Amino acid sequence: MVATAKQAGIPLCFVRQKRYPLPDGTVPQSESLQRYIAQLRNWLESQGCTLIDLTNDPEPDQSMYNKPGDDHIRRAAKKEMTEIYARKLGPLLHR
Repeated sequence: MVATAKQAGIPLCFVRQKRYPLPDGTVPQSESLQRYIAQLRNWLESQGCTLIDLTNDPEPDQSMYNKPGDDHIRRAAKKEMTEIYARKLGPLLHR
């Protein structure tokens, strides 16, 4: 996919969704996962892609998820989540 998009001159952006956070807003990550994401970011950027990682972002918070341990955003929070995506992705769309 990356090679095909690069060949066609289409910039790709990958978004890493934040998993259900702890009460303080953080998401636990093992060292190996942190290394993997760093390597993935480096590779994607070397290919002309962008990675938006919401993991360390204070938004979304616990109140936006369906339930603890869930990755899915509550229906009532979808508008707010869309606004978060718009803030993060907007600058890429206006290059």
